[in-house]
Amino acid sequence: MPKSIEKLVTKRVQNFIWAEKEKNPVNKELVYSPIEIGGWKVLNIEARNRAIDIIWVKSYLKFGNDCPLWAKVADAILAHYTPKSEDGVDKRCRINPILQSWKTSPPKHAKTAAANDLQCLIKTIKTFNIRQEGLAFSREQQRQMPIWYHKHADPAIRKLNRSTASECLKTKHKIFTVGQAERLAEGLNEETQ
Repeated sequence: MPKSIEKLVTKRVQNFIWAEKEKNPVNKELVYSPIEIGGWKVLNIEARNRAIDIIWVKSYLKFGNDCPLWAKVADAILAHYTPKSEDGVDKRCRINPILQSWKTSPPKHAKTAAANDLQCLIKTIKTFNIRQEGLAFSREQQRQMPIWYHKHADPAIRKLNRSTASECLKTKHKIFTVGQAERLAEGLNEETQ
């Protein structure tokens, strides 16, 4: 929901509750609190919208067969819109800006719903510092991680992304995920034994 609409709805709810008085005699937290603790249980539109945004991010960060189609489209759009500082990042390697160390900057002034939604997605990720975390990721999840510009790799390794060996791996062997690199390494180990 656009901020302007959010503010308008919040204002109308307040006007309705307080019969259009200038000042509210009770603070907002109490009005939004559950009835059991003395509140009025009025819907907090802003908190509700932030929760919806976080659920969208959660859906965006699913991988493999669980990944929704819109997230794949979003990744393609985000990979297309990068700042000038990221021109050196190989376009073939731009898979997901959350899992990788390259930055994105979706169009801020585009008049499309998709551009607005992507802006909201990126803003939510930055605001709440959302990142990939877990106690133990499955081997399959680890294998689906992009290998180039890996978010958790040492920044010095980023320089290796443009080496001759890296170019061979990308072009000839089509290596873009940790799992693909692992399979290639296993094949090399079998040949040497």
